[in-house]
Amino acid sequence: MSFRTLAAKFLETVKDDLGIPARLRRVIADTPSLRMRVDDTAAVIASSSVVRWHEWSQRIGFGQGREQNGEVRGWRASGGHYHSEHRQIAALARLGKTETLHEFACDIGDVTGLSASKSELYRFFSLQQMAEQACQAFTRDMSQEGLVQNLRWPEIGIVHGASDFMVRYDWDDGLYLANSGGSHHFVAARHIAGQLQQPVALQGRLVRNGLDAGAAAQLNDEYAIYAVNKDAFFTEALDALRDFKATHYWGDLPQPYDDGMAVFLPREEARSRKVAEIFASEGFTDVGEMLVELASPDAAVERRARQEILRARIEALPGLEAKAGVAHLFGKHAAAALRDELPTQVDWQTVEQATLDEAFGIHQLDAQSVYEALAQHSPGAVSRHSLQTLRATVAGYAALHERQLANLPTPEAPSPD
Repeated sequence: MSFRTLAAKFLETVKDDLGIPARLRRVIADTPSLRMRVDDTAAVIASSSVVRWHEWSQRIGFGQGREQNGEVRGWRASGGHYHSEHRQIAALARLGKTETLHEFACDIGDVTGLSASKSELYRFFSLQQMAEQACQAFTRDMSQEGLVQNLRWPEIGIVHGASDFMVRYDWDDGLYLANSGGSHHFVAARHIAGQLQQPVALQGRLVRNGLDAGAAAQLNDEYAIYAVNKDAFFTEALDALRDFKATHYWGDLPQPYDDGMAVFLPREEARSRKVAEIFASEGFTDVGEMLVELASPDAAVERRARQEILRARIEALPGLEAKAGVAHLFGKHAAAALRDELPTQVDWQTVEQATLDEAFGIHQLDAQSVYEALAQHSPGAVSRHSLQTLRATVAGYAALHERQLANLPTPEAPSPD
């Protein structure tokens, strides 16, 4: 290790002791992948595609099963000491809410999704699309008799008084049938009823899941909460926070954000606030602010508008490879991903990462043009939060590649180490 490196590390330690989180800033600069986006999931007909934010507080503890509802773990500065601890956050424990309406009625046409099928539900954006592409054998007879025959199928539990029920999520405008079978006959019956303009009444139980707006607001008031990549956090960022002796806690993000965690920073503590200020200035996704928005009455309407953009971008993917510049690069890497995954299940941040590596590492493109292309074409970067973090991530990788290029050894200027 060179003298220059030792001096830099010593200066970091001094600044950390003085209340300036120098090591954390360096870690963020050296590891742009520390940022984790919490992108919109594609609104397909699978009920599992809806993020289970109402269950988050019960599943935040790394799956070990010993944590209480709303319990996170981390490090705390207290009484001149710095130690690990678990903390149960009351507002987090109250975040999710579920209510059951035992006598619920709707028309078959009101149902927009399912929970189970032999067909891959992530292929379809609507039950109409499933009817046209996966239920042709059951829709040949478009008469009243054809409708009745499909509804007679014994596995359609919602019709025959079995255990099937309806599910709704307040931040999503779908109405999902929690079925155990009979998906193709049900979708076919729905399609025929629509063509015949024939009402078909469904009755049963409705489970409505939501977020408590008061708990979300309190949680956001008490803690600054930011999303981070799990592997990158535990590689060096955790040590940077501990060196700075900032009180912080962490917990898993819900599926499908399996690679991410939420870092909770108490707003009442000075060093935690400084860390929060850095995360905010560096474009990290503010999970607390997202939860407040998800708990608002407008959440489903706002999600619908974003979904229209997301779907249009997915439909435009095949034409990107014919374009020039960054759009071509993104289209190429998207095509590679789509050979193994459905477009509604691709990890678009991984595709963006491959695009960034080529754009900066090989072609040395400018950050603004790269950001603009990804912001225009990536199905993953639709929301305000995602675009903000994308911009910061692109800038971070551009700066990192510039530093790496500047430090490359040449025959005339050998490496100082």
